[in-house]
Amino acid sequence: MSCRIAVFGAGLIGARHVEAIVAEPGCELAAIIDPSKEAAALAARHGVDHFDDANAFTAAGAEAGAGVGADAALIATPNSTHLPIARMCFAAGLPCLIEKPLADTVDDAWAIEAEGRERNIPVLVGHHRRHHDRTKQAVELISSGAIGTLAAAQVTWVLKKPAAYFAKGDWRVRRGGGPVLINLIHEIDLLRFIVGEIVAVSAFYANNLRGNEVEDGAAVLLRFENGALGTVTLSDTAPSPWHFEGGSGENPTIAATGEDGMRLFGTKGSLAFPSMTLWQHDDGEEGHWGTPIRSRQLLSDQELTQGMGAETALREQLRHFCRVVRGQEPPLVSAQDGARNLAVAEALRQSAETGMMVELKG
Repeated sequence: MSCRIAVFGAGLIGARHVEAIVAEPGCELAAIIDPSKEAAALAARHGVDHFDDANAFTAAGAEAGAGVGADAALIATPNSTHLPIARMCFAAGLPCLIEKPLADTVDDAWAIEAEGRERNIPVLVGHHRRHHDRTKQAVELISSGAIGTLAAAQVTWVLKKPAAYFAKGDWRVRRGGGPVLINLIHEIDLLRFIVGEIVAVSAFYANNLRGNEVEDGAAVLLRFENGALGTVTLSDTAPSPWHFEGGSGENPTIAATGEDGMRLFGTKGSLAFPSMTLWQHDDGEEGHWGTPIRSRQLLSDQELTQGMGAETALREQLRHFCRVVRGQEPPLVSAQDGARNLAVAEALRQSAETGMMVELKG
């Protein structure tokens, strides 16, 4: 039975979701809800109904006496609209895949979590990188003890966004947008998934290069519940090959570089991710700075040649979402995960504004 999905928001990521739904067997695009001319054209190209807003979408279904004509909703609208749209979807009984961040405030994120839970309607948050095979492989490797006890993690997310990116919506340059909530939130989720819960943060923000209301760079310190420490360097103003998109090649709009954006350091070895390059001393646990250290590639030649694949994780996330809608699986990235990721991002902002370390509540 086909899973009929209505897509709210057909911007950069929403349009990619639309194409994934159309290409995926077992999925069906039910409607596109977005006021733009581009969205109307996209709906016409795929032969589905187009609505300017969520009210028009639900009203049309009510008038036809056919509910809302969908089995689920995919919400890819600006962050501040996630809560009201999710509420309308919940009222219609639609499970939701909500793009990251779950909302633009922690309170709204927890409201989505609570209302979905109270209505027993599943919510999957669009942190699609958990769906990569290499992400799962990294979690299994660390859980097996192959690199020993985690001591530290280091993330670099530095690239240069084009001017056209900021011209497509002022929400990207105002509070609730910015590279921490739009981009680094993915790395926050990956770190929580691979390393563990984040319990304290310190951060410096900068916005001197673009001069927008939101940050254009950040330097971050993290402390994890398991005792590991972390650092993050973030900027969307500087050319660089060191970011997850470059290393994975997952985003067709961002040039692949093959360079890693994350490194995980343990007492028995270190792992570069997403290339899955393991570094260890020749003499194992007894090795130290005075003994040779060598790299070992954990992927096959075929896996390296194929790469992670553009849209691979989005497609796998979509398949998983359909299984969630059918009640076959719980969400891999729950609304609680989404709220906790947002709480870390909010703690970073608070630290940057106050100059103080911020501890996160359990």
